[in-house]
Parts: sequence; structure tokens; C-alpha cells
Amino acid sequence: MTLVSLVHRGCASKTDPGDARAIARAAARGEGSVWVNHTDLETIRVLTHRREALVRTENQEINQLRALITEVDPEGAARLRRIRSRHQLIELTRLDYRGDSHRETVADLINQIAAECLRRHDQINQLKKEMEKRLPPPGRAPDDHPRLRTHHRMPDPR
Repeated sequence: MTLVSLVHRGCASKTDPGDARAIARAAARGEGSVWVNHTDLETIRVLTHRREALVRTENQEINQLRALITEVDPEGAARLRRIRSRHQLIELTRLDYRGDSHRETVADLINQIAAECLRRHDQINQLKKEMEKRLPPPGRAPDDHPRLRTHHRMPDPR
């Protein structure tokens, strides 16, 4: 069985002690969640964990890219604000520094890491699409979603 939150927060970002207290109070009253037994929810959990691992690895590699670019081209690195778009990653796979063997070696490393980031970027987007297919739309309870029907109902808060 899986605990599914029925409360949509709009943006799942930073939490604070006030959020923690509100969540604890709602859980104590039995509000905002329901226990369901469904394979789609387990699949979403697995996909979410895999996507999070890919995002962490992508962030590490983007930081490596930035450090390598800074090493051989500080001005070029300063012009790069964020390395996130598919277009930027494709450009980095074609980066070529001619001159000395160090710059050429670093350029090869940048090309390889950018290609790995590009592949990982595509995997992350594919996982996101797969998760969106399985999730109910925001504001709809799992019972309202045809793929997430359940026989369990939320307890009456009275």
C-alpha cells in the first residue's frame, strides 16, 4: 500500500517548519491522503527515484563542464550563464580548442561529457513523460483517475 497525497501545493519546492506542522496536523486528522494499493503508484515511485538520480548526475556533470570550460576559456565560461538547453549541450559536443595538447584534451573531455549530458537529458525528459501519463491531473484524487481506481476511501474526519 502507498500513501498518496491529495493536496496539490502548486510548487513542490522548499518547506519550512510551518509546512511540517501543517502536514503533521493534517495527517493526524486523516486529511489529505488515502492509502491505495496500485501498481501505477509504485511505478511512479520507481520512475521518480530514477529521474532524481539522473538529475543529480546531470548536475554534477554540468558543474564539471563549467569547470573545464573555465580552465581553458574563462571568457567563454563567463558568457555561459546556464548549461541546460539541448541546444547548448549540442554546441558543447562540437567544441574544438586548437593550439596546444592540453586545450585539445580538455575539449575532448568537454565533448564527451556534453554528449553524456545530452543523452541523460533525453532520459530525464522521457521519464517525465512516462510519469505524467501515469499521474492524475492536479486537483483530482486518485479515485477520480481511471487508471488509479481504488476501493479504499478517505476516513470521515468526524
